Amino acid sequence: WNESKKITLQNICLYSANGMGVIAQMSEDIFLDGFHTRRREGYCYSLCADATHFVHCSGVVRVENCTFHGQFDDALNIHGIYTRITDIGTDWIIVREMHPQTTGIKIYHNGDKVQALNAKTLLPHAEFTVQGVQYLNHQSIKLYLSGDFSALKKGDGIENISRSATLIFRGNRLEFNRARGMLIATRGRVLIENNYFCTSGSAIKFESDGEFW
Repeated sequence: WNESKKITLQNICLYSANGMGVIAQMSEDIFLDGFHTRRREGYCYSLCADATHFVHCSGVVRVENCTFHGQFDDALNIHGIYTRITDIGTDWIIVREMHPQTTGIKIYHNGDKVQALNAKTLLPHAEFTVQGVQYLNHQSIKLYLSGDFSALKKGDGIENISRSATLIFRGNRLEFNRARGMLIATRGRVLIENNYFCTSGSAIKFESDGEFW
């Protein structure tokens, strides 16, 4: 889904896919209830990527009573997208989407709040309101901002803080997938309770990266 609202997936089982099971971008209020990935007998895997992936979503992402079995990547990945400043004007900046798998997503809109931050430490040092957006190509975006530009410099990261979801992950079972159980990089509140994890990597990993992703 892209720029969608109030989505419910209920009592669904995915046995095979050459990509992710669910991917949502710039969407709001998503509920997965009884959503399962399951490897068929004789198959090496169920899905060859993440079971669920949420990018710059907002509202509440709620995942309950689900089973994630046999996929080649995380059961759940939730994060935003950092961009990097490449040019600075009097009331505008040009930012670049740094990773090829994030390009082309329209992550900024008029009225959004954004923060400038150190790309290594992710510590913010300025906040702005987006007054205008111009998508120059699939990688570069021109943002017209209101605020004090004195602390800005090329190479700073820019994050859209208006779009960050609350995550509720409850009563789920994760087993026999290749990578982590959950990779979490949302600014919203996170509740993880009453789940079973059996994964080759970290069961629950909180991580973010402003230099590459």
